[in-house]
Amino acid sequence: MKREELRALGMTPEQLNKVMNLNGNDVNREKSRAKAGPKLQDTCSVLLGLLHEPASFQKVLLCITSCLCEEARKMTPGGAPADSTPPNDPRGVQP
Repeated sequence: MKREELRALGMTPEQLNKVMNLNGNDVNREKSRAKAGPKLQDTCSVLLGLLHEPASFQKVLLCITSCLCEEARKMTPGGAPADSTPPNDPRGVQP
């Protein structure tokens, strides 16, 4: 996007600056995303290499399980199991 093109459309200098700033933010965000791709690929390659050894595979699974359990605890109030019924919930009352 070029300033001259926008100026030719009749934009004021203030409008032109706002559009260029928005465009610059979009471009920078996409550049950041493009840089993250190779890092993710390297991480996956290392992980796949670890999965070939049984002991390493077990450690990876334990780490993943631990992370998932921790996230589940964060998502439920008071660390209660996700399937527990709150004490004031009418569905938990037995007739």
